[in-house]
Amino acid sequence: MSQLEGQGVDYRFEAPNQWLSILLNFLPVLLFFLLPLALLAVLLVVLARRGRPHTP
Repeated sequence: MSQLEGQGVDYRFEAPNQWLSILLNFLPVLLFFLLPLALLAVLLVVLARRGRPHTP
């Protein structure tokens, strides 16, 4: 640090962006809850269309 200051180098330390890690931490939880709900919704739509009489 003293060598950098002696040479007149500007420096700063920043924390890395944490949004990506937060999103990656919530992704498994979202998949765990949303995937079964999406499959259930698709199943209900298929069953509803299957039970509906066909009109020519």
